[in-house]
Amino acid sequence: MNEAIKPCPFCGAGAKWATGRVGCKSCDIYARDERAWNRRAEPQWISVDERLPDDETPVLIMLRGEIAIGELRWEHPSHEETYQACRYWDNPHDDGQDWQWPDVTHWMPLPVAPTEPS
Repeated sequence: MNEAIKPCPFCGAGAKWATGRVGCKSCDIYARDERAWNRRAEPQWISVDERLPDDETPVLIMLRGEIAIGELRWEHPSHEETYQACRYWDNPHDDGQDWQWPDVTHWMPLPVAPTEPS
């Protein structure tokens, strides 16, 4: 064992050595060694043309060439029949941004927050 073994990438449970391989203590997933077990896929930017995130879920967005946090929202006007529901991007911590739909080109899920105190 040359490096610390990371928790399970699927359920977050601790890892264990078992018959020459590393595995999850909880979900019965194994890898051939600690290097293979600790390898994690790098997050990838997802084009908004390919797929959109779930509504009202904060994500990282590429906004006019800069990284920001945003979320998709639905506007459901009910006071006048001439208005139609529409989807838009907004800042989850500061409502009312002037972001146009084409301003956001890509998104990715937010990283998991650290579980250990600093």
